[in-house]
Amino acid sequence: LQVARTYLVREIENGFEVIDQHALHERIQYEDLLARLRAGALESQRLLVPELVEVARSECQLLLGRAGELSRVGIELSALGDSTVALHALPARLARPRASAIVRDLVALLVEERQIDAERLLEAALQRAAHQWVVPARASVAVVTLRSQWDSAPLPDMDVITV
Repeated sequence: LQVARTYLVREIENGFEVIDQHALHERIQYEDLLARLRAGALESQRLLVPELVEVARSECQLLLGRAGELSRVGIELSALGDSTVALHALPARLARPRASAIVRDLVALLVEERQIDAERLLEAALQRAAHQWVVPARASVAVVTLRSQWDSAPLPDMDVITV
């Protein structure tokens, strides 16, 4: 059951569970991207025209210093001058990527955690990509698809309200 185009409700043995459909969709997309990465099957989609994102010089250097790692998750970038990042590719699964938002999220992560290890960086990059891809809050969603995924593969660490 979908409630207020925001929550999904399902019956369980001793009551029911309520979950935010936006959070569920994001988690499903993240888990799928992560599984593809671990299986070596994560594809990237080259952009017809690179997206240019202005950042501070120090942020540009931070991103370029991790460009090799980011390419493993389908995020390909290069410098265009001292403070412009040219984004050439993103994970192919992203339907309508907001490239500049993904770049800015990665910059924020690298500024916050300068010593982040490669695995954590890749997971965080995928998480941010999944977040940019999901159904917006209060948007209509294919409830049948989300319900079948929720029922078939319980996702760890989800905020599910059991009543």
